[in-house]
Amino acid sequence: MNRRIVLYNPKAEYWTMPLALLSLASALDRSRYEPVIIDGRLENDPEEAVLGHCEEALCVGCTVLSGSPIIDALEVSRVVRSRYADTPLIWGGWHPSVLPETCLEEPSVDIAVQGQGEPVLNEVLDLCARSGLRRVVVGVEAATPEGLKFLRKDITLDQVRTSAERLARHGIAAKFSFIVGLPDEALSSVQAALGLAEELRSMAPVFETPFFFYQPYPGTELGAAIEARGHRVPVSLEEWAAFDYVGTAGPWVPEDVRRLVAPHTLSNTS
Repeated sequence: MNRRIVLYNPKAEYWTMPLALLSLASALDRSRYEPVIIDGRLENDPEEAVLGHCEEALCVGCTVLSGSPIIDALEVSRVVRSRYADTPLIWGGWHPSVLPETCLEEPSVDIAVQGQGEPVLNEVLDLCARSGLRRVVVGVEAATPEGLKFLRKDITLDQVRTSAERLARHGIAAKFSFIVGLPDEALSSVQAALGLAEELRSMAPVFETPFFFYQPYPGTELGAAIEARGHRVPVSLEEWAAFDYVGTAGPWVPEDVRRLVAPHTLSNTS
């Protein structure tokens, strides 16, 4: 009998496909494992939905993003631990990748997986479109070569435009996200991002360009620099669950930049 692997996508305030779990499930050997994906946003009772598949499950995996998804991830993980004490619980995704030690302090979490990839797959876009792909998310983040290098984005602006052109040609919707409000960021950099966002939106009516204000993560060079300025970052999982990465700007962001970008943040465009 194939061993069941339960994969959970927590409740969140946004609606995107759980691509990380779909990718993971597709990589499993179906002759040995039976992956079950549960999306908390689609369930009336996510906890019972997960528990209903945990009997004899090999493990339960949860993809976790910083902010409000942590609340649901904690609730589901704790109820699974209380009912199935011997079933390993694994957290992956952005938050465990950046803060694995904090996640492992939670008694219900056995393993925190670090690392994830964001390959640009223009070569397979035609195939994806024919297979039913309807929407993608592209993390552009910056609109200047200097900004991309600073954020260590292994992409170019030409690649962004080429990807957008191909997506538009195939009628595939896309969200191109941007990050602004970095410490000491020049106003010209913010204006360049707004300009590129407008250019991308003009390519197709199904293109969106949500903006996010930068928020520091501990353990990163930039996060350490901001902490050195006296800015306190969350510590516990409960504090991270209250973390607002959508519309809150750091205290170092000038008021004119906040007003300029606020209409373009996810909370005002979704």
